[in-house]
Amino acid sequence: MTGNESFLPPGTVFNLPEVITRLPEACHGDCAQLDHTSDALARQYLVDYFGDEERADRYLRQRISHFACICYPYSSSERAQSLTNLMIPVTIFDDTFSRPDTQEDLAAATALHDDWCAVFKGHRPPPHGNSAFLLVYNAIEAAAARMSEHLAARVRQAWSDMAASHLDEAVLRNNNIALSYEQYMEKRLTNVYGWWLTTHVEYAKGIDLGELSNHPEIMAVRRAAINHVTLVNDLYSFPKELDAKEAMMNAILVLMRRENLNLQQSIDKVVDNIHQAELDFISARDNILQGQQGQLSDIGAYLDGVGYVMTGNLRWSQMSTRYFGDDHDGARITSGPITITPKPTVHAPAPRAEV
Repeated sequence: MTGNESFLPPGTVFNLPEVITRLPEACHGDCAQLDHTSDALARQYLVDYFGDEERADRYLRQRISHFACICYPYSSSERAQSLTNLMIPVTIFDDTFSRPDTQEDLAAATALHDDWCAVFKGHRPPPHGNSAFLLVYNAIEAAAARMSEHLAARVRQAWSDMAASHLDEAVLRNNNIALSYEQYMEKRLTNVYGWWLTTHVEYAKGIDLGELSNHPEIMAVRRAAINHVTLVNDLYSFPKELDAKEAMMNAILVLMRRENLNLQQSIDKVVDNIHQAELDFISARDNILQGQQGQLSDIGAYLDGVGYVMTGNLRWSQMSTRYFGDDHDGARITSGPITITPKPTVHAPAPRAEV
């Protein structure tokens, strides 16, 4: 199949099943101030990046900063603001790879990857260069200053892994390579913020798991959590990504292409797999808690934190204008009929109302 619109045209309707979670939810007590400060800090960078205030403010209406408040609700007071300040940077980094001129040019995607990796290694961007690089650099360095050397190295590697994943996606798109579902899920472990999300649980809690972060039991927890995050993102972002021609890296379209499922069957299977990922997380978490590692306070705090990442990502995905369009009022959409309608990307000027 080529051309996403050819088989899922605007006006296509599907039923969004409710995602059920048994994990706890919370929101940081200082959320309003954290959000406000983070948005204010990022706004001028966004104006410079997009070239106008309209797109910058539309970007802020996605409530990206709020993601930190509900994914890291118990971040320590000395780290909460610098952690919240990373949310817009990590999202604009992701969006730089979806610019039309980058999506259509593998050489441009390669150059962008190389430039980002230099930023992640600590190389300061030119002061009057791409403001997205400056925003990300400043946020990373502010957070890294509060990390142990080992944790900072793992965080920087997680950023670089995301860039490599974006480049890999560009190669797949350029060569029209369709992944199997299993291959797709494996690649998503370092995309959609993958290991980056779980590594920042340690930062939020003021801990460093060190080599335990790669222990097989911990990795089972991390993998289940990121599978959950991946599939939740794919479920709610699908209409937006289809419009932006990004859906080759979405589990719903992968299932349609490789397993010959129709749209509703693919969506239902993704929801089933979300529920299974939560069960896998609970099983892996409980296995640790019942063993020797589970007696360590840092491990217990980490496992709690990963659970909040899962529920926070779910709730944010159900309310953001990023997935439901600029006119969405921020109310939580959990289930019901969804109509695929054209949506401007973050890079496109919003259509003006007729007078």
